[in-house]
Amino acid sequence: MTPDQLFGRMNASFNFLTGGVAPLGALAGSFLGGAIGLRPTLVVGAIGEVIGVLWVWCSPLRTLHEQPQSDESHCGLTRGYNAQRLVHSE
Repeated sequence: MTPDQLFGRMNASFNFLTGGVAPLGALAGSFLGGAIGLRPTLVVGAIGEVIGVLWVWCSPLRTLHEQPQSDESHCGLTRGYNAQRLVHSE
């Protein structure tokens, strides 16, 4: 669960990573489809999807109903978080 003050950064990072990995997956799928055929490639993709679902299903995330309270001082964030703190001026 993402703290409110970091939600924008988390969202941008997630979009950057998924957008960057999607072309690699398409390239791998095309090579695999040419090497072993369409149906086996679809089976490999389906197995990958099932593994992803099982990973989340077996994690504590499934039983988490609300964001846990944490001490945010370890990452330098406080309730009065200000984005200007991250800009280094010389």
